[in-house]
Amino acid sequence: MPDILVFDIGGTYVKHGIVNEEAKMKKSDKYRTPETLEELIHSIRQIWDKSGAVQGAAVSAPGAVGEDGVIYGTSALPYLHGPNIKAAVQTSLGCPVYLENDANCAAYAEVWNGAGADRENIIVMTIGTGIGGAVIKNRELHKGAHLPAGSLDIC
Repeated sequence: MPDILVFDIGGTYVKHGIVNEEAKMKKSDKYRTPETLEELIHSIRQIWDKSGAVQGAAVSAPGAVGEDGVIYGTSALPYLHGPNIKAAVQTSLGCPVYLENDANCAAYAEVWNGAGADRENIIVMTIGTGIGGAVIKNRELHKGAHLPAGSLDIC
């Protein structure tokens, strides 16, 4: 797996870094979360332009992330909900982009190379600007019929 540029969009900061195939963060930084979607996309592009040889991007964000690239529900960042965030980032970067709920990303990380690496089933709780959660059943993310199964979504 090639290096990937990762972004975690939070209510206060956007954290970003480059992750390698061993789940090691090669470098990381953060900046204040922009106030508009246009500023967010622009800032992601600026980081991409400085990132060097990465093969794609992964973005974690608050809310119920649909397979269509739209973030449903509500969060501390209302501008994320409604537009197709995945398409906007892909268009800006010109590369493959993976978009997922932030707590779901934390759960994926735990089963990939964290405390849940040797477990079949885990529950993850995230605490930041909001509180989130995710459920892994049989080593697969459980989203339920309407996306937010396991989600605590308190903000």
